[in-house]
Amino acid sequence: MIQSIQPGWLISAILCLSLSMACSGSKEKGNCFSEKPKYLWFDAEANFERFQYKDSIIYYLDKTKEAGFNRIVVDVRPLQGDALYSSSVLPSLKQLNGYTVERDWDYLQFFIDEAKKRELKVSVSTTIFSGGRQHTGEGMVYRSTDWEDQVAIQYTPEGLASIQEDPSKVAVFLNPLSPEVQAFCLAFIRELVEKYDFDGYALDYCRYSGMETDFSPASREAFEKYTGGEVERFPEDIFTWEQDGHGNFIPIPGSLYEKWFEFRAQVIHDFIEKVNREIKRIKPDLLLEYWAPSWYPSLYLQGQNWASKRYDLAKESERVSPEYFRTGFAEHLDVFMCGTYLEKYMAWMSRRVLNLDWHGRTG
Repeated sequence: MIQSIQPGWLISAILCLSLSMACSGSKEKGNCFSEKPKYLWFDAEANFERFQYKDSIIYYLDKTKEAGFNRIVVDVRPLQGDALYSSSVLPSLKQLNGYTVERDWDYLQFFIDEAKKRELKVSVSTTIFSGGRQHTGEGMVYRSTDWEDQVAIQYTPEGLASIQEDPSKVAVFLNPLSPEVQAFCLAFIRELVEKYDFDGYALDYCRYSGMETDFSPASREAFEKYTGGEVERFPEDIFTWEQDGHGNFIPIPGSLYEKWFEFRAQVIHDFIEKVNREIKRIKPDLLLEYWAPSWYPSLYLQGQNWASKRYDLAKESERVSPEYFRTGFAEHLDVFMCGTYLEKYMAWMSRRVLNLDWHGRTG
């Protein structure tokens, strides 16, 4: 049976309003596509209950085709971290937000098969560095202590603490620079690419959680190796927290602030380069795609330099180092999806960045 069919069915998916393509080597002329791409994103968490039935998936794919879309993105690893596909690397996602779904069929394969019937191209998306949800206590970091040393460490006004203990965060992030974490992520990426026949692979949450992470001893050691010098005061030489006149804590940049965020952006750059190399080794024509929000000037706080290396943000902003441009990873992507929404978040982030400028830079 079809469940939860509503007139506002688009609410269940994210429509990315802007796409940029850099498809050198593509067999098609000009760019990656033979026709203008129109993507519809099927979020795993929002549709977990709805898509427990095959005919619900069929219904929405029919609507997708009728609405004029020609490509879909199927999210198969939400922030909780388990899989909506047949995996030997990840546990099967059977419970989410307290709701249980048992399937005797392959969710992803069914999506692919039905999409092909409708001549819809398929991209498959997974979160990368997430491992659980604080507000539900679900995910791999809550089932096993094996990941305890890999969970990101936050630097807050109260001190250093695991992100797992912060219910205000969207997810429990693992430390992106950890070799064990990167090997784990590459394992499920490799499995997906080898096992299923789809057109693009989209990286989601392939970044740091925020400016507060990661401040673990491993990150300090890697940063000192990156800079070739010892950090005398860690993390204070990066930034300190101070209260403004309204009682809000704001970050005050230290002497290594710009270099620290360059270093973190380089970590993400190098991982994406690894992913590109791995998937192209297996399937050279598979598109590597990346989703990120549109407020680029503040994304250095998360290590997300999705620009080209030819673009130098340092010429326009004092917040980044002169070498920051080297961390741009656009050249390693085939498709960039730009999310142009979340007005409230953009306003909040803008205020935060402006506070950083006023108190830490221009006085």
